[in-house]
Amino acid sequence: MTADVREREAEKSIAAVLRESGAAFWTRDPATLHLKYVNEGIEDVLGYPSRRFIEDRNFWEGLIAPHERSVTIDRLRELLRHGRTGSVDYSAIHADGSQVFLVDSVVAFGAGGIVAGVTALANHERLAVSANVATRQTSARKDAEELQRRQSQKMEAVGRLAAGIAHDFNNILTVITSYSQLLLSRFPPDDPGRADLYEIRKAADRAVAMVRQLLTFSHRSQGEQKIIDMTAALLETQNMLQHTVGCQIEIVVLVEPDAACCLADRAQLDQVLLNLALNARDAMPNGGTLSFELGTTVVDEAFARSYLDPDIVPGEYITLSVGDTGQGMDSRTRDRLFEPFFTTKGPGKGKGLGLSTVYGIIKQHGGAITLLSDVGRGTTFRIYLPWTSHPSHELIVSPGLPS
Repeated sequence: MTADVREREAEKSIAAVLRESGAAFWTRDPATLHLKYVNEGIEDVLGYPSRRFIEDRNFWEGLIAPHERSVTIDRLRELLRHGRTGSVDYSAIHADGSQVFLVDSVVAFGAGGIVAGVTALANHERLAVSANVATRQTSARKDAEELQRRQSQKMEAVGRLAAGIAHDFNNILTVITSYSQLLLSRFPPDDPGRADLYEIRKAADRAVAMVRQLLTFSHRSQGEQKIIDMTAALLETQNMLQHTVGCQIEIVVLVEPDAACCLADRAQLDQVLLNLALNARDAMPNGGTLSFELGTTVVDEAFARSYLDPDIVPGEYITLSVGDTGQGMDSRTRDRLFEPFFTTKGPGKGKGLGLSTVYGIIKQHGGAITLLSDVGRGTTFRIYLPWTSHPSHELIVSPGLPS
């Protein structure tokens, strides 16, 4: 038996023992914290199959309780950076929607910089028999579902209000634009009054553009959806996005092999990327890093109900994470970020429609968008779009925005 075979057999034996004890064995890349391997024991701990944590590199991070996420990742990264063994305890969300209390222990540093460790339930035996803990987990799941339900209802109500205002406003604008155009046709090119009329027409055109954004937020603006190669779409717009954010900001694109396709309107997809890039640019006035990471995941009913949207259909999804190293935001800002006309910028510096437009486009495509952010720790938006299989003859990659 060779050394490699003996090592693999030893790993299997250790993993089997750990699973019997209700723990999971894993290895990580210390630079990125991405899991390189995790055994089947993780299903006993968190309820998800091990492949989910490998296929979706952000999946583990997304399960950590939001208020503990940043400090948990920082503590684990600190252990790995200094090459120390140790443990990190935190709360995470089980597949059934309940909250579980975990301990991640770093136990060894192997060849090639790979780190080995164990994830286990904190006080496993006590949790297994404690009715109080079971009650708290059920309560936590119900609280998460209720919070998500209220948020969805609030955004739906705001959307209906926005749609009503937009339609009424649009009727008024039609009159303004029609009469201003009629008057422009009656004024000779050298008439001094023509310039004033032209300013009226330009202001009306800007208002019409705002109405379109409101209609997009309220899911009333339909685009032309085709099968889009998401990898190609992202790479095609990279140069345009770099020009948009400027040379002080480095753009990093990470794409899983064969990250698949989705059914989308290409122009609206480009608008999503552009608006998120502009938001990141404003959050990093002194420069930083803007990352786009494309992958795939499986969304089940419990996860959708508690953390995405009750209307999300369970199934395979493409995930696009857009992260920056900027200023981050507090809870008040996070709670209102997707509302139309909400902005943290000063007067005259923003209309507050960019992110509400993003929200509307994603919802219109049957997807969802989540937000991770803390003051001083940057922001990550995570987009979920339904995965689509594609016969090669149907695949359409439209040209993106001009770079």
